[in-house]
Amino acid sequence: PGQLKALRAAADRIGCRITIHLGWGPLENEITQRLYGMNSLPYAREHGMLGRDVIATHCYVVDDADLDLLAETGTHIAHCPFMNAFRGH
Repeated sequence: PGQLKALRAAADRIGCRITIHLGWGPLENEITQRLYGMNSLPYAREHGMLGRDVIATHCYVVDDADLDLLAETGTHIAHCPFMNAFRGH
């Protein structure tokens, strides 16, 4: 968590975008649920990792609430079709 907040502060200070891998597989939510009691996208939002200056790569394992959160925060999505196809998604 501290690293994410430091990243947000640095990005704000120098005015650059953030790229983060989100929604890449079921294991991601299993881990964040077990460790922090929430799915990965709400966790990312809580730590400043969603917003108009954020590009979330993947986002192929998301539910309607996650999509609403991405839209609400103005987070951009970059799909990775080759990697998704390679992994069978």
